Amino acid sequence: MQFGKLGAFHSVSRITGPHHNILLISFESADRGEIFDPRIEALPPVGECRHEVLDPMKILREVLVGVKEANAKFQTEFRVDGVQYVENDTRPESAYRHMAFKLVEHLATAQTALQ
Repeated sequence: MQFGKLGAFHSVSRITGPHHNILLISFESADRGEIFDPRIEALPPVGECRHEVLDPMKILREVLVGVKEANAKFQTEFRVDGVQYVENDTRPESAYRHMAFKLVEHLATAQTALQ
């Protein structure tokens, strides 16, 4: 997996043979209170490949679960504000749970290294 940052979004990409996914997540600041409503957005297709259509609500659910599981494991408090994915990426949507988990793991490890 490759990690990066594009503006307010942290990114993680995964390419395994015929499968490819890019996930971008922006996180809420801790001072915004308890109410949050994460949004999801499909980015334009990259390249010419076409696959089964991804379900944005399934992606969002998987990302939220992945972040929650990672928060529990790494004792962090990341809260998803926005999610972006590439429209012509590959299924299954459950891959986004693993990617979200690995992104929080990456960020938690980086925070620990800075302390």
